[in-house]
Amino acid sequence: MSTGPATALRLRDLSSPPMRAFHITWIAFFLCFFAWFATAPLLPLAREALALTQAQMDALLVASLATTIVARPVVGWICDRVGPRRTYTVLLVVAAVPLLCMPLVDRYEILLALRLLNGLAGASFVVTSVHTARMFAPNCVGTASATAAGWGNLGGGVAHLAMPALLGMVIALGADEAWGWRYATVIPGVALLAWSFVYFAFTQDLPEGDQLALAREGKYVRPPPKALLSVARDPRVWLLALQYGACFGVEIALENAATLYFRDRFALGLAAAGAVAGCFGGVNIFARALGGWLGDRAGSRGGVRGRLGLLAIVLVVEGAALVLLSTLDGVESAVVVFVSIGLFVAMGAGATYAAVPLLHPKTMGAVSGWVGAGGNLGAVAAAVALGSGRMLDGSAFLTIGVGTIALAALTPIVIAIESNATVPESEPVPLPLPADDVAE
Repeated sequence: MSTGPATALRLRDLSSPPMRAFHITWIAFFLCFFAWFATAPLLPLAREALALTQAQMDALLVASLATTIVARPVVGWICDRVGPRRTYTVLLVVAAVPLLCMPLVDRYEILLALRLLNGLAGASFVVTSVHTARMFAPNCVGTASATAAGWGNLGGGVAHLAMPALLGMVIALGADEAWGWRYATVIPGVALLAWSFVYFAFTQDLPEGDQLALAREGKYVRPPPKALLSVARDPRVWLLALQYGACFGVEIALENAATLYFRDRFALGLAAAGAVAGCFGGVNIFARALGGWLGDRAGSRGGVRGRLGLLAIVLVVEGAALVLLSTLDGVESAVVVFVSIGLFVAMGAGATYAAVPLLHPKTMGAVSGWVGAGGNLGAVAAAVALGSGRMLDGSAFLTIGVGTIALAALTPIVIAIESNATVPESEPVPLPLPADDVAE
């Protein structure tokens, strides 16, 4: 049995605690992301069925993003306190509730409330990041975390492709289109409930075992409650949070709005527009892992500074692609550039979390939560920019692109204040964790 973090990502290994946690975690994240985006491709039908206004549609797009801003730091802190196994199990159950309740929607207010609750599924990323980072040594933590997150992110793209098909199946079983979109979302809700049992039964918090059991034996010191606020005093955490908003946040906002954009801007059908959105998210199968792998390579040469420099480069290219998209009128070129943006936002997210676990490794749940919250703050900002018709005339993409480049320019500040107190690139985080290291 493993007694420490894995030093390599061995995908065919299903028996060791690190690799078993890796596979079960990315599947859980996939299901949560699927759930998070399950209603997005069906919003055009909700608009018709409930006679929604543009302001109400804008609110629905923002709702599931806004909740996650608060949820991610809290969930990260809970991970540090009770471990990712228990945290993820409960989160999977909670994330299923809004999908199972969707057949109750008969007016805008109920749909808005369920979209707000649906945002809790987005907090799953923090648990995925923490659980993966705890299981792998720093020499490969970026690759492992980014691969798990990237494969999990595929859930968003797959939802855009699969939900219209599930809707067709529900309609074939006898439901009409006006209500079928409500019943279709129940299916991913059931999948979340089923996987919660798998997660609790087959994972453990650390390579050494269960976190609470280790704490009772004196082999693990849980971070104190104030750790959530302690790491928030580090300006590197806040700057990375902003930059994560410029990659992951933009990814989420664009993926949420993609079907509406290509349907309204270029008159594509629901299936075709959903296919473009699916391709945008589908590049996560390799792009986020690529960003993490490049982050590890940059880290082996330049430490945390090298990882941050790589992130800056990716953000600049992403911003330039967004500016280009704002100038395009042809559907073919718009699709190519749009999917290319998906590539760079995913790489940027992977590069970000190649650096995050090394800032404060003893309280990585809190750090991951704050940076993850920044991602959703960026998603809300991008969603607001996309609203009120600004997406259709291209001005929203110009604004987001320029903002992304500006945030990349902050990287020299991050590098300048980055201390030498981070964990060595080649050494795993030791256990037990000294209490003075987490009190800060």
